[in-house]
Amino acid sequence: MSWTKKIIIIVSTIALIGVFDYWLWLPKRSPSSKSSDVNQQQNQDIRQDIGNKDFRQESLINNSLPNNIPFRIQPAERLVRENFNLKSSVLLSVPFASQAPYANWDELHNEACEEAALIMAQAWLKDENLTSDKIEERILGAVVWQEENWGGHFDLPAEKIVELAKNYFQIEKIRVEYGVEIDDIKKELSKGNLVLVPTAGRILENPYYRQPGPYYHMLVVIGYNEKEIIANDPGTKRGKNFKYSYENFFKAIHDWPGPLGSAKDEVNILSGRKAMIVIEK
Repeated sequence: MSWTKKIIIIVSTIALIGVFDYWLWLPKRSPSSKSSDVNQQQNQDIRQDIGNKDFRQESLINNSLPNNIPFRIQPAERLVRENFNLKSSVLLSVPFASQAPYANWDELHNEACEEAALIMAQAWLKDENLTSDKIEERILGAVVWQEENWGGHFDLPAEKIVELAKNYFQIEKIRVEYGVEIDDIKKELSKGNLVLVPTAGRILENPYYRQPGPYYHMLVVIGYNEKEIIANDPGTKRGKNFKYSYENFFKAIHDWPGPLGSAKDEVNILSGRKAMIVIEK
């Protein structure tokens, strides 16, 4: 055998021994490590998908996904304020008052919806009948009180209406609630309480308003049925038991958003909060 062949055989043998030795010392992969790789790939896929899907906590549990994967919980539904069964319909007996009892729509009476609403509330509390004379006298008296105490006759946010109710009309059981929905109003009416609601009057689309309608307006809500809210609306002589669709009524609910004394062209009425004033007997 030539030296060349001997050298080739020796080199080949050494190479085979090296490969065999490397295989012996190579770390073995267990089935669990393969499973871990699969999980890691799944987790990576899930993380990539999170930007496109909302993951509920319960779905994470049910699918046994790893707890350390970030997720977004969908917004919770509005909390139920109390366990209360609404009546199917309500209609309170509330005396009606127009803010212009003698159809004199001058500047004072054009801005007297808050006073007229409180006059109706006071008469309801006292089981009192109203006449045009009584309404006019009380509107003028309330305006004088405001001029003496607040420096003028202004559009009033709900909190100021409560203050006027307590200090001039002697209405004690009265409060304001914000962020209200239709069912909140219906709940108070179902309890037998009276509700006053500040609105962006033009959204109400009452055909009997002097057009284009009041920029800011106060309603006395006295009831509801399956399809409508029922109100005493002081902005028209035809306002007794006036019916508004739920849609128009809810869209119109906005408290006066500006400070006391701010002019209509200085505020955006649609930025006012959803508010109601509740009066209890």
